[in-house]
Amino acid sequence: MQFLIRLTWLGAAMCLVLCANTVHAQYRVYAWESFEEGRLPQSLFMGHFANEQTVRVLDYRHPNLPRAMRRGISPVETGQFGVIFRPIPDRNHLSIVSPVSLDRNRIGREGRALYQADFYLPPEGEYMPTTALLAQVVQDGSTTYRFYRFGILEGGTQVFFSFTNNTPEPVLYLSQPTSQLPLRRPGWHRFQIIFKGQNEVYCAIDGKPTSFSPINEPTLRRLNAGIMVTTAEPRRQPVMVADNLSIQWTAQDVPIPESPWLMEMPDANRPNRSFLDAGNTVFWMNDPRQSWQRARSQRRPILTLFYTPNAGPYRYLRRITPMDDETEALLNRFVLLKVDVNQLGGGSLAQRYQIVRLPTLVVIGSDGREKSRLPIAADNTQWSEVRAFLEEAFEDFDEDEVTEEVASGGD
Repeated sequence: MQFLIRLTWLGAAMCLVLCANTVHAQYRVYAWESFEEGRLPQSLFMGHFANEQTVRVLDYRHPNLPRAMRRGISPVETGQFGVIFRPIPDRNHLSIVSPVSLDRNRIGREGRALYQADFYLPPEGEYMPTTALLAQVVQDGSTTYRFYRFGILEGGTQVFFSFTNNTPEPVLYLSQPTSQLPLRRPGWHRFQIIFKGQNEVYCAIDGKPTSFSPINEPTLRRLNAGIMVTTAEPRRQPVMVADNLSIQWTAQDVPIPESPWLMEMPDANRPNRSFLDAGNTVFWMNDPRQSWQRARSQRRPILTLFYTPNAGPYRYLRRITPMDDETEALLNRFVLLKVDVNQLGGGSLAQRYQIVRLPTLVVIGSDGREKSRLPIAADNTQWSEVRAFLEEAFEDFDEDEVTEEVASGGD
């Protein structure tokens, strides 16, 4: 076994998670294109005027990219590659669509399906083409003009939703000023078309629904995720960068996962602060690979917190964790890693370690091997139990053993 675990960042299905004594369903990844192979998948449908000239894979290591594109959690959430759209004269209408479709019947009466894509929005005043997420019908191996579309208009002043059903004009069109939305520019944002049950459609940015949601629209059923970029001024050479075109789903009534682009915001104004929050004197990492590298170089164990922000037992753990010098010193013995299992990569890692309750604390050696774990039960687990678990886990950590494993490359 290699001491650095190779994460599977493509399409792992997240298991059901048991919180306390009740089943707490999680979103499962149904389709996910992160472009991490460094090229456009051959199976991807390219519509309108999209071709190798107008749609390409973008390497984020390019030195001329804006700094804001790689700020905060971006290197973790978007990986090394994304996709860039470049409308040009006579090729000003571009679209790509995933080959994987989801039938709305799958989610039942209470479930949800999240159609998602991350878009990098340039600074205020910088020209931007109309960009939209699609939930589109694909028939006989080709795209059709039957889709739900949610995005941001050219110039960035409005977000909009439209429903087109093989008609020249949309059957339904709704909009809202972007000034009413928390759209940080420049920066990444997750656009979502959310199907709830069999009739309701929500449009959301970073998990926050628009004012015109919900929409009662049950017409289109079997849908693929896609992206459409258009412009009325292609001679201005606009570009749009996107990533993480995906579908997640659950058959249960589960809250929308918090967007990673909101989770990276400082927690300084959050009431009832905890050492489990970002921005404290203890440092929580969010990149597993970097945490393992740090653990190896510093010969320290990794304390991994598998969680979802909205789960009651996690909020309970935040409340019972003391904000004192003793707790700070105890946590800082470890390399600290937080894994939100409802995020695309987090679900893969949770499946790798067979996490079945949230939150769960797992102590991992720098070789990637689990040493011990402690599931947290709301209103049952006491801080004394957590403290004893952490102290024992650290005392049992054998630096010489890890050094030998790393040197030999593991089993």
